[in-house]
Amino acid sequence: MNLSLSNGTILINKYRIIKELGKGGFSRTYLIENIQENFQQYLLKEFLPNDNIKTEFNQKSLNLFNQEASILSKLKHPQIPRFLDWFQENNNFFIVQEYIKGDNYWQLLYTKKIEQKLFSESEIVLFLKDLLIVLDYIHHNRIIHRDISPDNIIYSTEINKPVLIDFGGVKEKMTEIINHGYKEKKGTIIGKRGYSAPEQLTTGECYQNSDIYALGATALVLLTGKEPEILFNSFSRKKSWIEYVNFSEELRLILEKMLEEYPQDRYNSAMDVLADLEKMNKTSIDNYSTLDNEKTHLIIPLQNITKTENDNTVIHENLEQKIEKNTFKNTEEKSFKNFILLSGIIVFSLTIITLVLQAPHINAICKRLDNCARDKQYQEIFNDILVDGKEVMTREKNIKKIEDLTLQQQDMQEIIKDFKNIPNDVKVYDQAQQELKIYQDKLTVIDKKIQTENQTNLEFQELVKNMDNLKEKTSTANTIKKNRNLKLEWEQINVKLNEFNSNLLISSQVSNKITETEENIAKINQNIQNLQAQAKAKADRIAKEKVQLRTYTSPSSPVVKYTAPQKTQNRSKKTSKATNNNNKNLNKNPSNYTPKKNPPTTQKIPISAPGSVW
Repeated sequence: MNLSLSNGTILINKYRIIKELGKGGFSRTYLIENIQENFQQYLLKEFLPNDNIKTEFNQKSLNLFNQEASILSKLKHPQIPRFLDWFQENNNFFIVQEYIKGDNYWQLLYTKKIEQKLFSESEIVLFLKDLLIVLDYIHHNRIIHRDISPDNIIYSTEINKPVLIDFGGVKEKMTEIINHGYKEKKGTIIGKRGYSAPEQLTTGECYQNSDIYALGATALVLLTGKEPEILFNSFSRKKSWIEYVNFSEELRLILEKMLEEYPQDRYNSAMDVLADLEKMNKTSIDNYSTLDNEKTHLIIPLQNITKTENDNTVIHENLEQKIEKNTFKNTEEKSFKNFILLSGIIVFSLTIITLVLQAPHINAICKRLDNCARDKQYQEIFNDILVDGKEVMTREKNIKKIEDLTLQQQDMQEIIKDFKNIPNDVKVYDQAQQELKIYQDKLTVIDKKIQTENQTNLEFQELVKNMDNLKEKTSTANTIKKNRNLKLEWEQINVKLNEFNSNLLISSQVSNKITETEENIAKINQNIQNLQAQAKAKADRIAKEKVQLRTYTSPSSPVVKYTAPQKTQNRSKKTSKATNNNNKNLNKNPSNYTPKKNPPTTQKIPISAPGSVW
C-alpha cells in the first residue's frame, strides 16, 4: 500500500512537502517548496503504481518515463502549467509542475450558485475561445488531454485566464509505464461520466474531437448550473440538455455540434469551433450596428402651386407658419442644448464625486495620493501576520517535546505562506519580503533541529533498550568476571549518554538514564567487592584445612612427626661416598668391620581426623 508523504518530508534534498492537496486514480498531489530556490512553491505529482501488479521498474521503463516527461517539459504555453522537473526516489516517481493560484471552475460555479447566479453567455463564449486555443496547441503537439472538466480548469488570478491542468492521458501513460514497464496496456478508459465523449467511455478510444466534446459538456454545465447527469448521458446519447438552454440560437448550434454522438459528426479541430464562435460574435455585432444606425426619413413630394389672386395670402400664411415652426424649432433646439449641457455638468460632477470616493480603490490615483485602500487592507493583513509570527517565534521557550517543535514548524510554514501571498504592487510588499527572509531562516533552523532531535531520539532509544538488557544480566551475574564485563558495558553507555547535547528536548530523560547507569555501576562494584570477600574467605578456609591435614596436635602427648623411610641403593655401578669410606676402613682393619644393618622400618601410625580419640 502506497502511503501519503508526511508534511516536512524532503525529497532529493531539494523539495519539501508542505501539504497534500488531493488524490486521484493515477496520482497523489502535493504542494511543495524548493528549499534551494528561495522556497518557491510548486505542485508535485506522485504517480501511484497498481498494488496488484508487482513488476520491477527496469531501465527500459525508466527511459520511457523520462521520455514522456521530456515531452511534457517541451509544452510552453501560458495556459498550461510549466513542467519543471521529474525524478525517482525510493522506487516512487514524481513530476514537478508550476503551481497555479486560483479556484477551479467547479468552485467558481458553486460560488455563483450560492449567490443565485450563473455564468453568462458572453463569459462562456470567452471561456471557450481561451481554451480552444490551448486545445489547438496541445493537439498540434500530438497530446490529447482526455480529462477536461470544470475541476481540471483553474482561473488563474495572475494571467486572468483559464488554465488547463491534469493531463489525464499523460498521467495514464506514466502510470502505465510504471505498472507494465515497456508493455503498453491498450484500451484503458480515462475520463469522467457526463463529460467524456461516448467512444472514450465505451471503448477507451480517444481523438482530438473527444476533447472538444468534453469542453462543450463543461460549457453547458457552467451555463445551466445543472449536474452533467441531468443534462446528458454519454451512454444513452440522449440530448436532454436542450430543454435547459437559455441562450442564443447560434451558441446552441455550436454546442450541439461539439456534443455530437459520433466523432465524425463533430468539429474536426479546435480551430473550426473557434471560427464559428468568431462568426457568431461578428454577426451579433453587425446586426446591432445596423439597427442602431438605421434612420427613418420622411420624403414630402413638391406640389404644383397655381398662381391666383389669393396667392399672396397663401404665401403670407405659409411664411407665418414657417416662421412659427422655425421659432419653435429653435426654442426646442436651445432647450435640448441646455438639457445636454446641464446633463453634462451633472455627469461631470458625479464623476468627480465618484473619483473622490473611489480614489483609494483606483491604483493610478491612490498611488499619487498615497491613500490606496488596497495598501491599507494589506497593511492590516501584514500587521496581523506579524502578531501571529511573533507568537510562533516566542513559543520556542515553552517547547518541551518534539510534538511542540513539529507544531511550531507547521505554524511557521503558514506564516511564510501568508507573507508570500502579499502582492508585489502594495506598499507593504518590501517589508513583507524582509520579514519573509527572517522567518524562512528560522524555519531552516527548526527543520535542522527537528532532524537532530529525531536522530538523537533514535540513538537514545537504542541505548535505553541496551540498558534494559543489561539490567536483566546484572541481576543474574554471579561471578567477578561477569560483573566486570557488565561494568565495562555500563561505563560505555554512560560515556555515550554524556556525549548528548544538554540543549536537547530529551536532556532530562538523558540525565535520568545517566543517574541510572551510575547507580548500576555502583551496584556492580559492590557485587564485585562481595564476591572478592567471599572468594578470600573460601581460600583462607581451604588453606587452613590443608594445614590441619598435615599436622595434628594431641592434648596429652607430644607431637609425633612422621618420617618417611630412606630407600637403599644396591646398584653395583654406582657407589656412594660412604661405601668407599667403609671399604677403606675394611682394608685398614678388617677385624673391626661390622656390616651396617638396615634401619628399622618405622611403623605408620594411623592418624585419625582432627579432634578424634586414639
